[in-house]
Amino acid sequence: MTKRTDADRRAAKVYDAEWAAGTAVLRPLQSVVEAQALVDYVLKSRWWRKTCGIRKIDVEYVPVWELESEMEDRRTTGRMRLTMGNLSEGVVLHELAHCARGDVDNSHGPDFCGMLLELLSRFTRQVVADRLREELQLRKLI
Repeated sequence: MTKRTDADRRAAKVYDAEWAAGTAVLRPLQSVVEAQALVDYVLKSRWWRKTCGIRKIDVEYVPVWELESEMEDRRTTGRMRLTMGNLSEGVVLHELAHCARGDVDNSHGPDFCGMLLELLSRFTRQVVADRLREELQLRKLI
């Protein structure tokens, strides 16, 4: 039996907050093409260009339940893998938050949470970010 680390517990609390706020299932996307279009839109924004050096991210769809979605980035490129049940605007922005802060350790710390809130407020509606902020505060994550 593997022992859960503090980072694992923190990630689970972030995921719980996202589900409670509705951001985990925010605007389901119809296809990987639609997910790629959203990623491209964010990457072309002036804000992203000032925030992050990543200029190209390829989105892949992995049709399995056993894996979690993930973001892998290098200096200027990245790859986002979205798994079954995770093809949504909320998950895409979650993965982009990892990328935007150069998150090589898959941290779900306060910096990540702040970046996710920033992405939600810029690329969805402020009320969405405010709802997640409430849930993160309730769990003492920010």
